[in-house]
Amino acid sequence: MKKQIVAMTLASLFAGGAIASEFTGGLEIDHKFDAGADAEGNKGTVKDDGLKIFAGYNGFGLSAKRNTAGENEFNANYTHDLETFWLKGEVEGVVRTKGSNDVIKAGLTAGTSFDDYLDVSIRYRKDQEVNKKNVTAEKSNVDRFDFFVGSQVTERVYFGAKVVNQTERNSTLASQNNGKNWNNYELRASFTSFEAWTPFVEIGNEQTGLNKRDSYAKFGAVFAF
Repeated sequence: MKKQIVAMTLASLFAGGAIASEFTGGLEIDHKFDAGADAEGNKGTVKDDGLKIFAGYNGFGLSAKRNTAGENEFNANYTHDLETFWLKGEVEGVVRTKGSNDVIKAGLTAGTSFDDYLDVSIRYRKDQEVNKKNVTAEKSNVDRFDFFVGSQVTERVYFGAKVVNQTERNSTLASQNNGKNWNNYELRASFTSFEAWTPFVEIGNEQTGLNKRDSYAKFGAVFAF
C-alpha cells in the first residue's frame, strides 16, 4: 500500500494532480546545484536545499516547503475526478525572507491517464508578486503554462518530462530580467521499487536572465507516511 501511495504522490508532486481516497502524507527533500560552470568557471555550485511536507485526503491537499534560498511556500489544493480526466485547483503563497517581494499564485490543472500507462496534464497558473517593503518597486506579473507527460516505464522507474512556458506581463521587468516570454525544461526519473520512500534525480534548463540560461541537476527523495 505504501508503494502505491508513493507512486500517487510522485504524480501529484511532479504532474500537478493525483486523487487519494485515503489519507496520504509525507515529506520530500531535495538538493539542487548548477550542472554547468558559472562565470568564474566553478562547477557544482549549490543553488538551494529544500524540505517539503504534505498531506492529502479525499482530493484535498496541503503542503509547506522551505528552501535555503529564503523561500517559504504554502499550498492548498483540491483535485476533482471526472472519470475520464481530473481537474485540480490550487492557491499558493510564497514568503521570501531575503528581501524580495512575496508571491501569490493561483492555478488550474487538467490531466488524464491513457491505459494507466501514460499520464498527461496541462496547468495554467498566475504568479503575482506582492510588495512588502518598497511599495514603489516593480512587481512581476507572470502567466505560466506547464505541459507534462509521464509514464511508469518499468516496474522500478517512473519518468516525467515538463515544459514550462512563462510570459512576463510587466513590460519594465520583461526588458530587464528574463525577457517577455521563455521556456524552462525539466526531466525527472523516480525509482519506485522501494517500499516507503522514492529517490529521484532531475535535470533541467531554465532562463536566468536576458539571453542567459542555466542547466541544473537535482536529487532527493519522497518519503510516504
